Amino acid sequence: MSTAQNARAIQAALQPLMGPAASGVLTVHSSGATGSVPFGACAIPIAGGALAEEGTVFATRNAATADGSWPVVLAGSPVPVQALSGGPAGNQDAATAYRWDPPLPGIEATSVAAAGVAGGSLSGAYAGLRQVRLYKALTQASFEQFLRAQLSQFPGAVLAWESSTPLDGPMAAAPGPRQARVGRGRFLYRHTWSLFLVESRLDSEAERRREGDTLRDDVIETLFGTMRVRGGLRVSNEPGAEVLEARVFAVTPSSYVDLVRFGTIATVEHRSSADYNDWLTTQLRQQTAPQGASPPLDLPDVTIPMT
Repeated sequence: MSTAQNARAIQAALQPLMGPAASGVLTVHSSGATGSVPFGACAIPIAGGALAEEGTVFATRNAATADGSWPVVLAGSPVPVQALSGGPAGNQDAATAYRWDPPLPGIEATSVAAAGVAGGSLSGAYAGLRQVRLYKALTQASFEQFLRAQLSQFPGAVLAWESSTPLDGPMAAAPGPRQARVGRGRFLYRHTWSLFLVESRLDSEAERRREGDTLRDDVIETLFGTMRVRGGLRVSNEPGAEVLEARVFAVTPSSYVDLVRFGTIATVEHRSSADYNDWLTTQLRQQTAPQGASPPLDLPDVTIPMT
């Protein structure tokens, strides 16, 4: 599971703190005769000639297939989607184009929501989130960085990836199996995240503080132990997300920023595109009768990689 997939799953996990998420149907075309859209594949709406990341949607699970994917044909097939985040940010007008991110093999780069995507609204609950942004790195108490993250609605949250480390520590000095290895070419890694919660109210310090405390507690309770959300989007392997710390990050006369650091566990697989030359293979012949028997019956050759 990549950090990009993990970040979007975390964003989807926070949706209940924002309110109902928008939903709709994309008309998806394959680039060949047929293709498929996997469950959880994400698409970003194109609004005003630019990608509107806050309106990102994901393909819901197809109950008719074992892996939840949606078969797609060249002429176009409907694929139901939901917004990752709750609230009106996911609402888009009819005929809005969406770009798949990352691109899907065998699927055209963009798809269209003919009837639009609708139904997202703020819950109106006290201290409910109004905005969640993803940002590359946010490590210093600088509100210039918050502006770059385009956080404009409060209470708001900025999610930043912090680090990824092997779950059982650095590589061992001596040869031997690693405790966290879950299969050949697979390892368990911990992704560490920083979630900055920004409360900005001009009415009173007491209201701002109460709002921030409630939001922080809601976020901790939502994330702690979470593994899968929204039909199966994976936030973390067992035993789920772990809250590492929560503390005050910055204070100004009109804003409070709290930091919630937490870790998720992901399986990382080795990816190889190597093509082996013919001289790296050999052939073995197996006979079904002892040498010299008449007539000898040979099985087809078996090719074995020599790597």
